[in-house]
Amino acid sequence: MSIHTFQLHDLEIGTLHDLLLDAVSDTKWKIKELRQTFDQTDQAALLEKLSSIEFNKARLETYTELLEQIDSSWCPDE
Repeated sequence: MSIHTFQLHDLEIGTLHDLLLDAVSDTKWKIKELRQTFDQTDQAALLEKLSSIEFNKARLETYTELLEQIDSSWCPDE
């Protein structure tokens, strides 16, 4: 898995919004899978799910940083 690297000027707000929603949805799904795996006490599968959640956390952090950059660089018309 790899995290996409975006340049701020390459992104549109709608695209970033879609990426965030996808990452949140995927993270929710991975947490649900993690709970099911934990119930089955399969350690190898549990570690795999934890790794996947860490990846999604990194995605969310990356997208959040981009939103903050957009927010700080946005100047409303006066």
